[in-house]
Formats: sequence, C-alpha cells, structure tokens
Amino acid sequence: MITDGRIDYDALLAGYRLAEPGSEPPGCVLAPEDEGDLPQGAALGEIELDAAPQGCRSIAAKIDANWIWRITDGEGVALRQGKGAPRGSGTRPKLAILEPCRSVALRAAGVDEEFGDVTHHVVIVWVQLARTGKWSADSAWAWTTEPVVGVGSGRPFGRAWALPPRRWRTITDVAAVLAVPPSAQVMAALHAPRIAAAREYADTPPARPGERPR
Repeated sequence: MITDGRIDYDALLAGYRLAEPGSEPPGCVLAPEDEGDLPQGAALGEIELDAAPQGCRSIAAKIDANWIWRITDGEGVALRQGKGAPRGSGTRPKLAILEPCRSVALRAAGVDEEFGDVTHHVVIVWVQLARTGKWSADSAWAWTTEPVVGVGSGRPFGRAWALPPRRWRTITDVAAVLAVPPSAQVMAALHAPRIAAAREYADTPPARPGERPR
C-alpha cells in the first residue's frame, strides 16, 4: 500500500460519482467522460534511482550515455477498467474508473548526434495503485523538437515539434530508443507505424449511408 501519500484522496475525488453497488472494485469512482475533467495530481519532485520501481531501474541501467535523464515522483489517479453490477443476463458492463495511485516517471532528453539542433525526448511512467500496492508499467511518450524562426512572438527563434508527442500503451519499443544514442532515424522508425496509420485514416473516405466502414 501507499503509506507516505501527501494527497487527500477523499477530497480529490469528492466531486466524482461512485459506481453503483455491486460494481468492482468495491467503492470505485467513475471517470469523467472528458479527460480534461480529470482531477489534478501532485508532482513530488525528483527521487534517487534506488527508490524507483524495479522496471524503471532495469531500463535506467541500459540508457546510453548520450541521454540526460532523471526520475520524478508524483501522486494522483490512474484511469483503469472496472466492472459494473451484474445485469439480469449475468453480464457485467465495463466501467472507466479512477484509481488513486503513486507514479514514477523516467524523463530523458538527448541531442541528436548528426543534427545538433534536434533534441529527442522520452517519458516512461510506472504506476502503483493504492488499492493493490503493485507497480506496473503504465505508458510512454516520445517526441522530437527542432528550432524554428519565431513568428509574432517577439523572439527570433523558438522550438517546435519535429515529431509531436505520442503515447504508447506498452513501453518496450520506447524503452529501446534509450538504449542507443539519440537518433532521428531511430525516433522516426518508432513513429512510422503511427504516422502511417494516421495517414490511412485521413485518406479513408467516410462510409455512405447503409454502407459498412472499410
């Protein structure tokens, strides 16, 4: 269990609806439909590697020396799937619920070896649910920034996304990026399937009335 928490979870979740009796886990809180309405967690600052979960320590041990990285701690809620009360048919609806948790994030940045103005970024998050006390890999983000000429900002130069932040539900592919020097080619290969899928979706014409989507 989380024993050193600094958040009053009862107060944090006071404005959210409880699931109906018979739902699992017992007493679970329903997530809002809009992720923008999620309760705000708390950032607790940096921690030492030996205070991080085992999965984080294992990845950190393999990070290439050209990355700069740190580990941060926090508390808040995680989105998880619960089960509603049994229906008359015996089936149970799926519920989006809020689980109080602690989170640890491995945050890394590295300057591309071939393009000195390009910086690559990685964030990998592990979550410990207060209900179970168990750590698990939660998600990962990766993106790239590059310099641009400022427009109407009063500054001659700024930075923009060369590859925008994208989220991965599993961390293996993103973690592999950290095992080699920061590279535009490696980062482009990581993003390529997502970019291709987005283009295919954009190029797919809408289904006509009565026609199944392709």
